[in-house]
Amino acid sequence: MDIDNEKEEYDNHKSKGGQGDINQEIESFAQRIFDFYNEVDPYEVAAEKEYGETEDDLIAKTEKEIRNPVLRKNLIESMEVLLSDLDDMYQATGFLLLQDLKTLDFSMDEGIQTPDEPEL
Repeated sequence: MDIDNEKEEYDNHKSKGGQGDINQEIESFAQRIFDFYNEVDPYEVAAEKEYGETEDDLIAKTEKEIRNPVLRKNLIESMEVLLSDLDDMYQATGFLLLQDLKTLDFSMDEGIQTPDEPEL
């Protein structure tokens, strides 16, 4: 992962402004989280795969984690632990991703509805 490219992607993502399409944002986060974990710990990603699962299946699981408030909090906590064990280059990249995830977490907690969340 190149930190300059990740920073540019982060800046482009932030410069779009507004809430945008929350579903696209969740899909983007799931892909980015998968790519990050696959880069820093490919053996753990491989161990997470069940027989016959593809990368797309793992990304779909990550999307479900992001959509579920409890699992999203667990994902944030596990990323914080992981980041404390990484070298500086990966920490910087992971921190940007974690900040976006926390922002999304706050936005979703503020009442933005997604298809998997029933309206109360």
